[in-house]
Amino acid sequence: MLLTLYCVTCDRFEQTANGAVQKKCFTAHWSHPNPDSPQARKEVLASIAREIGVDPKILNKVEFRVEGYVPERLVSDNRVSVSKALPSARARCVIEFSIDSPTDISRLQTIECQLEQALEKADVGFVDGNDIEPELYRIFCLGPQKAPLRSAIEAELAQLDVQAKCIR
Repeated sequence: MLLTLYCVTCDRFEQTANGAVQKKCFTAHWSHPNPDSPQARKEVLASIAREIGVDPKILNKVEFRVEGYVPERLVSDNRVSVSKALPSARARCVIEFSIDSPTDISRLQTIECQLEQALEKADVGFVDGNDIEPELYRIFCLGPQKAPLRSAIEAELAQLDVQAKCIR
């Protein structure tokens, strides 16, 4: 018997725990005994919702990707991973630093990690990566609003006593 394998993601849903509303996301790897169809997807979503303890009606913007059709004997258990949702990324800040020596890159990577922790703690955004050129190191940050994101970046750089070439 062939099973349909799905990768199912939901970037943001709200779950109440101990009276507090928490923003969560999930990724699930799930199998279904029938070929891909709207009904099969509805059943998979209902199963995932039961597994994570939420009403399937609150799960918006769910994405399904068919990973393939596989013999049942090759399929492991269904699994779902739930985590804290990242802030919505509507605003972007780019921080630029000059690279004067090879040791600057290591120092800037450490600063990037510290900045990532500070933004997560402040719940205003997250670090989305970097770009390294021969004389320039850029850190890309995303968040729901630019002003609080930029303020948190400036505050953390001041605390670390680090001067950026520019923040835009």
